[in-house]
Formats: sequence, C-alpha cells, structure tokens
Amino acid sequence: SEALPLAANMLQALGTLTENQQDQLSADLDRGKQSLSNANLQTLAGGAIAVLLGVLLAILFRENIAGPIRRLTAVVQQIRGGDLDARAQVESSDEIGTLAGAFNGMTGQLQDTLDQTRMEKKRADDLLHVVIPIGVDLSAEKDFDRLLEKILVEAKNFCRADSGILFLRTET
Repeated sequence: SEALPLAANMLQALGTLTENQQDQLSADLDRGKQSLSNANLQTLAGGAIAVLLGVLLAILFRENIAGPIRRLTAVVQQIRGGDLDARAQVESSDEIGTLAGAFNGMTGQLQDTLDQTRMEKKRADDLLHVVIPIGVDLSAEKDFDRLLEKILVEAKNFCRADSGILFLRTET
C-alpha cells in the first residue's frame, strides 16, 4: 500500500520529465529547422550572386578568369546537389579567391547547422525510443525494491554512467 503511491508519484514525475524533455526537443528541432532554412536561403542567395559575378567577370576577362570560375561553379553545383563536404579551392587573393573563401565559409556554416539539426533529431529519437519504453517497463513493476533497482539501472544506462546512487527520503 505504500509502494503504490510512490510508484504513482514516480510515474507522474517520469511523465512530467518526458513531457518537458519532449517539449524542449521540439523547440530545439524547430529552431534547428529555422536555422537550416535560413542557411539554405543564404546559400541560394550566395550561389545566385556568385553565378552572376562569375558571368560578368568571364565576359570582362575571358581566359584569365574562365578556369577558376568553372571550377567554382562546379563546387557550387556539388553543394547544390547536396554535397556539403565540397569546398572551393582558393587559388588567389583576388575577388574569385575571396568568393571561394566565402562559399567555403557558408558551406561550413550550413554543414554545422545541418549537423546540429541531426544531433537534435537523434536526441529526440533517443528519448522517444529509450525514455518511453523505460517508463512503460517501470509502470509494470509491482515490487518496490525491484522498481528502485530498475530506475537506478536505467538512469545509469541512459546517462552512460559507471555507477549511481538512489537516495530515498523517509519520514522518521
């Protein structure tokens, strides 16, 4: 009779914790999606500016600029195709070299944003696939000592801890 209220309290606390974490993860994912969308717009705008600049320079300087612009355009196409590991080779310190460096910076920033979004998604998936099944398992346990042991073991596994201590508050 003493274990049931404690178990109910624990289930409620686990439910609240899970809800809070899911809310935080949803908010983090929304921010990550927004950042990724902004980075995509910046990359597309930068790509449009780079192509326009490349055409104008090619018309003005033909053979001196044509080679580097073709190579830069190929990298832009790789990035547009989804290869965020592609980097433009900075061949000079003129405008084309600066543009290649800017593309590399934008691509790196986009890759970081995408990696962060993937990490947040993995974190959300981990919570969904780990915390909820743990809560279900714990709610099925009727033996209070076994329940406490499961809570400690699952908390250690979830946190990747080597050991753990569970303190119980008792009324004297």
